[in-house]
Amino acid sequence: MWRFVRAGRVDRAAQLCRDCRQWWRAASLTGGEPWHYDADAERWSGNPDRLLWRRACTAIARRAQRDAHLPGRAGQAHRHEAAIYGALGGGAECLSAILPACAGWPDVLWAQLKTHTGERMAA
Repeated sequence: MWRFVRAGRVDRAAQLCRDCRQWWRAASLTGGEPWHYDADAERWSGNPDRLLWRRACTAIARRAQRDAHLPGRAGQAHRHEAAIYGALGGGAECLSAILPACAGWPDVLWAQLKTHTGERMAA
């Protein structure tokens, strides 16, 4: 899932969750589309409560970060969950949740830009 989110393919991450019968997780990933009018479909689309969704993602990232120190796969799973929801939350306070999952400087640069852009979009 982290690789899909990192690649900007949240839709694929959500599909992976559905394929694994984790519908609740798929639903939690897909709230990031801004509320807008789709002229082609002649309807409103996106999440009108996107700010609330971003706050929830930030809270999930912080919770996962608390257990990221655990040894083995459990810690790795928490680190990646923190990074996924930190990236979706997108604020500057989420950078510390994303960085432990970064594999090199391109990931670190992406994380910094993602959180900076998230701050600007929230304003």
